Amino acid sequence: TTAYVGDTLQLNIQAWQSWEGNDRSYATVFGRYSDADLTSGTTEGAGRDPGSSTDAMYAETPKFTQAGTFYWAMRVSYGIGNDFFFDASRAEWSDLALALPSSASLSIEVSALSDPTSASAAANGQTQIDLTWSKWNSREVMIVRSADASFTAPTANTDYSVGQSIGGDEVVYRGSAESFSDTGLSPGTIYYYKAYSENYNYYSAGATANA
Repeated sequence: TTAYVGDTLQLNIQAWQSWEGNDRSYATVFGRYSDADLTSGTTEGAGRDPGSSTDAMYAETPKFTQAGTFYWAMRVSYGIGNDFFFDASRAEWSDLALALPSSASLSIEVSALSDPTSASAAANGQTQIDLTWSKWNSREVMIVRSADASFTAPTANTDYSVGQSIGGDEVVYRGSAESFSDTGLSPGTIYYYKAYSENYNYYSAGATANA
């Protein structure tokens, strides 16, 4: 699947109903960044247990916080203390994969967010600037206004609202449109803007425009 920074994916697990008379098995999903066997690297959240009932056979990944390769592993328990781990660097995965589609994988490639394209700003009278842009991949956009060309980057995993400050800059728009009119401005003043693609409170590097 295609994933981006800020996304959370659902992993579907099918476990055996029982094994040699023991309780129903269960699976716990773990995720790590850039670590195929989960022995090192950055842990992305705790294990996720799909549960032991027929209506709880899935687990969500933690929210992806950076671009790169994420690996997940599954720990299967059969109710008698014998746990079996399956991860990308172990031979057992090839055995497990025999029962799965040929595209089965234990890694997810997470991509960075791209900026809105064709960002532009144009004065409309003495106190208004009209902004236009094209959304990237249908993602919502956040527009920040600055008094100079220096911008403070938004903090990842932070929910901003219109009127809120980011450093010395102000959020003037957030939404799904592709145009916005910034009004009530001072005549004879250059205003600088940066348009960010947004995905679950994670942001792209930003595209700039001024007028």
